[in-house]
Amino acid sequence: MSIADEIEKLRRLHASGALTDEEFARAKEEVIRNPNPIPILMDDEYLPRSEAESGSRWYLGSAFLVPLLLVAFVAIFAAVALPKFREGQKNLEKYRQEVEQREKR
Repeated sequence: MSIADEIEKLRRLHASGALTDEEFARAKEEVIRNPNPIPILMDDEYLPRSEAESGSRWYLGSAFLVPLLLVAFVAIFAAVALPKFREGQKNLEKYRQEVEQREKR
């Protein structure tokens, strides 16, 4: 994309209200200073349409999936590991009592 095309794209964004006057001026200066920026890989403009759409769907799906998996992990941990931990604490207390009784003898 040429510098003129980039500036035209920025002008359209500014005209639509998506960019403020300051943002437009700053972006235009950046285009003029660095006419060949490295494209950001996840920007929709640089991805084929189907990949861009599936990427946004994956992000939305993961936004709900991660907390769900975290809650499931905590629930499983509470149901399985905590009772075993408590049982281990009881056994340790019994062992300590036995050791104390042996030492008293």
